[in-house]
Amino acid sequence: MGQEGLDFHQWCRRIVHWDLPGDPVDFEQREGRIARYASLAVRQSLARSHHDEALATAGTGSPSSKLLSIARNQPSGSTGLERWWLPEEGRPVSVSFDWRFSLRSARKEQMLRELLYYRLALGQPDPGAFMAMLTRVGAEPEDARGLAIDLAAISRP
Repeated sequence: MGQEGLDFHQWCRRIVHWDLPGDPVDFEQREGRIARYASLAVRQSLARSHHDEALATAGTGSPSSKLLSIARNQPSGSTGLERWWLPEEGRPVSVSFDWRFSLRSARKEQMLRELLYYRLALGQPDPGAFMAMLTRVGAEPEDARGLAIDLAAISRP
């Protein structure tokens, strides 16, 4: 129902896949309905982590504005792929049915691998999946930057 064009991220933190889409891009579209900047999951995570600091300044402005200010000042992780708007504790929940011992199970695993490659090509990998892939191929976490595709515009000297 919410595969494309609907924004559920402000009110929902869980998505249920009743079936598998035909390709990884459609799967990404579904996941993107809830995994976005300033989503409910992220706001709840920020509130859990920084509620005392945000409420301490309640007399000087909105606690929500203070939370966003705190979030902007969060340091990057070791790979530089972590983003304050998708903290480890604030990830949206994706639910699929248990298709063990079926062709769907194998298809789902293949689709998730293809999804990782799709995200890598766009320069937006999920940090956990990217690090797991580096481990599988025997690369060190310090090599992450060198393996990333630089999509920045070419500048002339």
